[in-house]
Amino acid sequence: MSKKHWAIGDVHGCGKTLEALINQIQPGKEDQITFLGDLIDRGSTHLRLFSLLEELMQTCSIEVIRGNHEQAYLEALLEVPQKNWLGKVKRPLLEVWKSYGGETLLKEFGCALPEELPEFFIELVKGSVAYREVPEAFLVHAGFDFRSPNPFEDTQAMMWIRDFDVDLEITGGKRVVHGHVPVSLELIEQSLKHPKYGFVDIDNGCVYRDQPGMGNLIALELSSFSMVVQANQEPYY
Repeated sequence: MSKKHWAIGDVHGCGKTLEALINQIQPGKEDQITFLGDLIDRGSTHLRLFSLLEELMQTCSIEVIRGNHEQAYLEALLEVPQKNWLGKVKRPLLEVWKSYGGETLLKEFGCALPEELPEFFIELVKGSVAYREVPEAFLVHAGFDFRSPNPFEDTQAMMWIRDFDVDLEITGGKRVVHGHVPVSLELIEQSLKHPKYGFVDIDNGCVYRDQPGMGNLIALELSSFSMVVQANQEPYY
């Protein structure tokens, strides 16, 4: 059986949905999964997500592209607490991350600080990369600013850019596979059929299941550019 390389779009704490997706693709020891960032925040089954990530680390090769939510988490994690003139400890970067959805994650684990999360996850996020070039594509969270003289050095754009045109001369004809901006399933299908688009955005807004055309988690197999679609399996509260 040939080795498969899967790219998976923004999970956003939807652990039960990721579990169902993994059951569909059945990765083996020779396979690789690259998560395109924003693994965390917003969703409500981070406990299952974390245990699943630990399982995957034993059964296949996994890598994480750093998304803006991982970056916000790291900034909160590495923040040096400050005290105001009354002696009250202030962590403004922690409050920023919590406002992005980090508070939901912390509550699931019954903790108050980012450093209290499991060590394996902290190391996984610390080891995340800005982008990855593979034989079939460039993998990144948000995209590249091809107007920049050095698009592969602009890490801010890689995590945050929302609108860009792919310069296929710069990429050597390779498409850019990314997430960050939720798009409809129809647009994802169109971009797969038409390589001239230069990009494939595989964020179908898993957490937005009540919006038309949204609510799925996508895995893209890179050698064939075929996708597996998994509908949101998260509990309603």
